[in-house]
Amino acid sequence: MFPEKSSKKNKIILCCFAVLPALTIICEIFLDRSTNDYIDYSSAMPPTSVAWVNDSTLSFDGPITGAAYHKLDAALSTPRTQPATTLVINSPGGDAEAAEKIASLLNTHNLKIEVAPNGLCASACVPLFLHTTSHVNRENAAFIFHQGLSFRMDPYHGFIKTLGLGSNTAPVLMDPWVKEWGPPLFEFLSSCTDINPLRSEIGISLTWSEIQAILKGHPQRSCDAALRAYQCTDNESAPPFCKQ
Repeated sequence: MFPEKSSKKNKIILCCFAVLPALTIICEIFLDRSTNDYIDYSSAMPPTSVAWVNDSTLSFDGPITGAAYHKLDAALSTPRTQPATTLVINSPGGDAEAAEKIASLLNTHNLKIEVAPNGLCASACVPLFLHTTSHVNRENAAFIFHQGLSFRMDPYHGFIKTLGLGSNTAPVLMDPWVKEWGPPLFEFLSSCTDINPLRSEIGISLTWSEIQAILKGHPQRSCDAALRAYQCTDNESAPPFCKQ
């Protein structure tokens, strides 16, 4: 009896040792692929244009990334006869951490931030705008509020994504930034009955003048009206509530 049990245990141990190298090789392959996927994602984003408009104004056109931060830092660090005073931004959003770094950079150099005429300040651009101390406001500038995504750049999440056992993304909620802008704005966005724009990847678009009216307690239109005006323009890709 005892020799037979011992023999079975030895077989199990030998089997484990035989399988372990194969599992190790598979893990190394998947981890290597997943890490590369993370690195390639950020580099696949379109480049951001940072350029001088005149002696005192810089334009920032494109996504908010670490590379865009370094471009802006280099431009502001270059000696000029006249110091920069304003950054004109048009951005679909991007990385929230890079947004905070850019806001800190603008504050260090005492720059005002202005959304370009008929321009866009979406997603991660919102905290960048909020946390820059000085603003120049355009009545027709559009601000987009939505639920963003962060990409977890570590081998573990890349591995489970590759195996189909999980995701390498996590939701980024804009609630704290909206509340920071003002409780009436958060209450307004929470009043939508079709969907909550702060839990929608598409979200909602509001102009600067609309936001100011909401903060004063006199919204120019309902949350649902603003939501439908933004999300229901394309009949083919419009969400189901647009067809009700």
